[in-house]
Amino acid sequence: MLVRFSVGNYKSFKNIVEFKMGAGKIKRLDSHLISTVDGKRILKGGFIFGANASGKSNLVSVVDKDYLIGRYGAVPIFDRVAQHESGDGE
Repeated sequence: MLVRFSVGNYKSFKNIVEFKMGAGKIKRLDSHLISTVDGKRILKGGFIFGANASGKSNLVSVVDKDYLIGRYGAVPIFDRVAQHESGDGE
């Protein structure tokens, strides 16, 4: 479960940006929360929205790369080839 994610110096993210799934102080929609063992309240889901060209796709891209690195130890070669062919490679 992704609870908090930070990224910086990647594509459109020059400075460090943090994505958090922690709940705020409003308690009227408790059915939308998950309580952890230590009592922290985490949101079950969230949305990413913003203006065109604001970095939404880049956030999804870096989370995907982080997942691949965590699972395989690196971004698999087939992912790099697909990016190169689409012109999205580095």
